[in-house]
Amino acid sequence: MIGLLGAWSVAVPYVGNALGLDVNVPADLEVIDHVIPGLIAALAAAAAYGSLRRGTAGSSLAYLIALGVSLLAGLWITATHIPLLLQAARGTVGWPPALWHSLPGLPLPVLAVALYTLSPPEAAQAAASDAG
Repeated sequence: MIGLLGAWSVAVPYVGNALGLDVNVPADLEVIDHVIPGLIAALAAAAAYGSLRRGTAGSSLAYLIALGVSLLAGLWITATHIPLLLQAARGTVGWPPALWHSLPGLPLPVLAVALYTLSPPEAAQAAASDAG
């Protein structure tokens, strides 16, 4: 699920432009705000999933690291869009494009914290022993 959210974060600005939800920012800013953190979250999720599927040593640690990386990627996306939401509040940008571009970051940290919270206690213990 985190991998899909990361991939969706990458696609949001380009789908938004196609739907007429453009916020008129340079393409390099879209890469910084969406593509890089989205790819980071998707790759971290894929690495953790692969490690858990193989049952390799450190899989619990990889899982917890992936959740942490996804949390940070989601915070990155959310934080970089606060100015856009402020522009919408001032009326210089419409709310639909501002929300379209801003909301993809929010589910990543929420899901990462939820998955960590729902992780069995032995996952944290195994991760601690893998790290030590």
